[in-house]
Amino acid sequence: MSGSLPGRGMRNENLRRSPENHQIAKIHPNYNMNNKIIIYCISVAALLTVSCKNHTGQSGMEKSSENLTVKWDAESLRDISTIIEDVSYIPIETHSDGLFNSERITKLMIADEKILILERVGTGALLMFDMNGRFERRIGKRGQGPGEYTMIMAFTADDNYLYILDAPRKSVLIYDYSGNYIRELKTEKHPYDIAVLDNGDFLLAYHIQPKRMESAYRIEILDKDMNLKKELFPMNETDSEIGMDYYFVHSGDKITYQNYIQDTVVVFDAGNGNYNFIGFDFNNKVPEELRSGLDFGNRGYQFLGNNTAVTVGKYLVFTVSMRAYVLDTEQGYIYSNGKYPVFDMPQAGYKGKIATTVNGRYYRQAIKHDIWPKAPEKTHEYLLKDDENTALMLYKFK
Repeated sequence: MSGSLPGRGMRNENLRRSPENHQIAKIHPNYNMNNKIIIYCISVAALLTVSCKNHTGQSGMEKSSENLTVKWDAESLRDISTIIEDVSYIPIETHSDGLFNSERITKLMIADEKILILERVGTGALLMFDMNGRFERRIGKRGQGPGEYTMIMAFTADDNYLYILDAPRKSVLIYDYSGNYIRELKTEKHPYDIAVLDNGDFLLAYHIQPKRMESAYRIEILDKDMNLKKELFPMNETDSEIGMDYYFVHSGDKITYQNYIQDTVVVFDAGNGNYNFIGFDFNNKVPEELRSGLDFGNRGYQFLGNNTAVTVGKYLVFTVSMRAYVLDTEQGYIYSNGKYPVFDMPQAGYKGKIATTVNGRYYRQAIKHDIWPKAPEKTHEYLLKDDENTALMLYKFK
């Protein structure tokens, strides 16, 4: 069985094997509050029932035995600034055809050296920028004709194509990087998110809906023509009714998946679709009977938030109860932002870096309180000029 999580073959003496064949990471006290840099991350979720239904008769994807469970200890966190090597900025051009609200970005992805931004509410458009932040084009347009969409629920990309999920029409529209419409694929249901594997197979994510339970499983795996191959992770009545803006994050050779108010991240190998789990053993987790509701009160519960985690090398970047953390999956250490609150949440990975967007208003606050390093002068002036001016921030780990 292949396809393991980052951190396979841990050698740290503080990691031990559990009877369930999980690796337990014991977190060590060595926390310094003098951190100057905050990293904003994407959170995770889903203590999943390990069950699947195969529709092909083939072995296909397999769950790896190399799962990781982390014992949560909020008193023994390390300073995140000790693992940040560099922070860089890319100013995003303000263009009449490429305007968006940085606080309402639904999904961010960097693929084929292009910055792709979806604002589902507002412009309702998928925007493409180059790696200097210059606007290039909108992908597709709203309408009822060929190559047009009614609403972009989600999108994904590989080296050759962009895939727009038009859930109301149960369609996936395929475009090239020049914006040319290629073809349309039909789905049988109304998925909430989409990812594509290197072999052309698709992952579709579903959300629990008490009034319209289309799928009994959280994830479907389909071939390049949308023929169902396998279903993963059954829905259950304790699943949260709170949806996610996005469920998948494709970063390098990994695709992470999560659900809200849960304890586990699923990490897929983007090459072959094998998957593993990273679970968090919280001291004060949300009780099962409260997870399906929209209000479980301010009781200090610990849970993975509503931004999907991102993998970058050996690191997993995630949030717990709306605060950002980084897990070193090889050493078992967890790093924290410290005393500063999270201003924004990273949304993507790019060449070993975590990517997030920041607007002028947040940047001004962060610089004032010496939370982030100052951007290069032109970008600094651009962000201070207007609260809505936006830049991409890239965090590189040591």
